[in-house]
Amino acid sequence: MKLIEVTDRYINYMKQFFYKTMLDNKENYRKNTRKYLGIIISINGINYFAPLSSPKKSDYDLNGEIKKSTSIVLRMVKDYNNKPQLLGTIKLNNMIPIPDSEIIQYNFNIEPNNKYKNLIIDELYWIQRNTRKIRKAAKTLYNLKINEANNINSNNEKFYKSITPFKEAEIKCIEFNKSQNYIM
Repeated sequence: MKLIEVTDRYINYMKQFFYKTMLDNKENYRKNTRKYLGIIISINGINYFAPLSSPKKSDYDLNGEIKKSTSIVLRMVKDYNNKPQLLGTIKLNNMIPIPDSEIIQYNFNIEPNNKYKNLIIDELYWIQRNTRKIRKAAKTLYNLKINEANNINSNNEKFYKSITPFKEAEIKCIEFNKSQNYIM
């Protein structure tokens, strides 16, 4: 797996329809050169973009320990001097289908901030070591969402609402392609 960026125009297009489940691309207040950084996961022949996210307070329990990965958030953890360090997360619930025309290969060699560059390298190393786990988790979540009508109840309604409606997103991706005269 490689790290990629997504064009702002595609993120802005998709946010019109899925603003509740998409991360912000921070177009107007970026700290680093990256835009919307993530990985590509192929599900049923469709490329899905799974965004990376920086660690948040919600990634830690009340004792300050890193929470375990869940079905919607994979936590990238590195052992640093026998102490786990959270590098970031992969937000599977925020996955969106992406046309090839909107993928930008991320080149961390041009990143001017060495600390950020090293973080990205560590994340990429974690991703490469856990590729099978990532793909399996993404496909499982996709299938859960697709079969939501059979599984939803009052106990898990919030869970399902936090996930991009994948079939609707696939339709919007196709519509975007048609409007741009591209083929997926």
